[in-house]
Amino acid sequence: MKNWMGQAPLVFVVFSIAILWATGGVHFGAAPAHDEPAVDPHAGHDHGPAEDKDDHADCEDDHGAEPDDHADCEDDHGAPPVDLGAAAKAPCEHGVATIDCDDCRFGLGLVKLDEGVEKSLLKTARVEARDATRAIPLTGQVQFDRTRTVDVPAPAGGRLLEIAVDLGDRVAAGDLLAILHSGEIAQARADHLRTLTACEIAREEQARQAGVTEALAALLEQITAKDGRSLEDEHAEDTEPPADDGAYIGEWKSKLLSSAARLRVAEIRHERELELEKKGISARAEHEEAHEVWESAKADFAAMVEEVKLTIHVEKLKADNGLKQACAAVTAAEQRLRVFGVSQEELDAFAGGETGEDYARLEIRAPRAGTVTALDTSAGRIVAGGENLFTVADLTELWVWVDLYARDLGTVTKSLAGGKPVPSRLTVTSFPGETFRGSLDYLGAELDPHTRTVKARIRVSNPDLRLKSGMFADVVLEIPGNRQVKVLPRRAVLTDGGQAFVFVRWQGDMWLRRDIRVVDLFGDHVSFDGDLRVGQTIAVEGAFMLKSDVLREQMGAG
Repeated sequence: MKNWMGQAPLVFVVFSIAILWATGGVHFGAAPAHDEPAVDPHAGHDHGPAEDKDDHADCEDDHGAEPDDHADCEDDHGAPPVDLGAAAKAPCEHGVATIDCDDCRFGLGLVKLDEGVEKSLLKTARVEARDATRAIPLTGQVQFDRTRTVDVPAPAGGRLLEIAVDLGDRVAAGDLLAILHSGEIAQARADHLRTLTACEIAREEQARQAGVTEALAALLEQITAKDGRSLEDEHAEDTEPPADDGAYIGEWKSKLLSSAARLRVAEIRHERELELEKKGISARAEHEEAHEVWESAKADFAAMVEEVKLTIHVEKLKADNGLKQACAAVTAAEQRLRVFGVSQEELDAFAGGETGEDYARLEIRAPRAGTVTALDTSAGRIVAGGENLFTVADLTELWVWVDLYARDLGTVTKSLAGGKPVPSRLTVTSFPGETFRGSLDYLGAELDPHTRTVKARIRVSNPDLRLKSGMFADVVLEIPGNRQVKVLPRRAVLTDGGQAFVFVRWQGDMWLRRDIRVVDLFGDHVSFDGDLRVGQTIAVEGAFMLKSDVLREQMGAG
């Protein structure tokens, strides 16, 4: 009898728990999301019935906050707190409400977190609404951006004296890559010097011919003038005489002066014989002879003037064309040196007389900034002109080539028709859990008849150079849609026995586990199915700490 009386309290407790369990007053294990009652969408305004108000009183007791601080026990957007119903308020085996029991509330998926711990270790986010996108999964391969990759060949045949870079070196445009000693370079520089000299001579000849032309024109003006008129109007030149009357005009000056002198002598004799004939002193025959000599002298002088003019024109044309040809030869020689990689500064110095000592030495420099991705030679090696020595690539942006199936071609083409690239995200096995952003901007022009796919190009930014050419990538094209879905950060999602869940702020410092089903990926976010509302606060960084507390107490390792 005494033993039965000693066991009576235990029997009473077990019997009470059984009644509560049978009536739904207590639950064992985590409360599944679908077993919870629906939330009244108007609860955020009047807090529901009296027992809900009591819940808020508990929240105020925990925070010691004013009534305006109810935003903390709900969520910052005014979404009402999740209602756990009678299960949270039912007494536990310790004789207190389950929600208030530090040992039993874990069975409901509830965790209480001290304010100091939350501020220091927990980071939160909100459930958001985003436009739904159609995700098209693809596979692809990372390759160099060919518009940002350049091969550096040997500009001419010769011997490499020095290699100034190594594989993987970052170089800027104009940095020294190698030094080449080449006979072709020496010959090209010699030809350049020869053309410079010929051009200078041609320029001097043009200047001299211009002086001769000007002087002869002035001389013609002077020696043909008589009483303000020229001897032959058709040969008159309206040219001002040069300031230097003694300008050199060569043999033409002598010929012109001789012809003009003969003409003057013949004219004087003709005038004298005419006067003598009029006075009857001279015979008519002598006058006629003098007249013929004068006419002949005029014809000779006119012919000499025409010859001088023609010669002046031809000589000036020769001088001008000679200068043009000489300048063209200089340009051609410079272009050849530019092909060899000689800079404009070197060409200018060469034209200024700074010819240097070694015509055969050539510095090979980087044509653009980037990384040395290939080095196909070594110092001392004899190379042929055009043989590739280096490859320099800008790796901060890469291409990913994917195979787009014909069934998705229409969707992607329609999306590209707006003129904007299709947003894309990709992952590689080398960096699990990380997502790289890119955009599809080009579709190939040919459908592979065997695979029924079209090559498509995705540009992806690679500022830290982690992506490497040749990597295989899983790619998802994000085709914009016309509806919205709920999303939350990927880091907030935890799993337990294959079930995905998150922790949502319930009341004040209380966090509640809510099961969800991940639907799709949105970069560092996921869309999901579940009863979480847009605007609710969820745990992100530090959420695993909450999971550990729940598992430790009630849920078992997950």
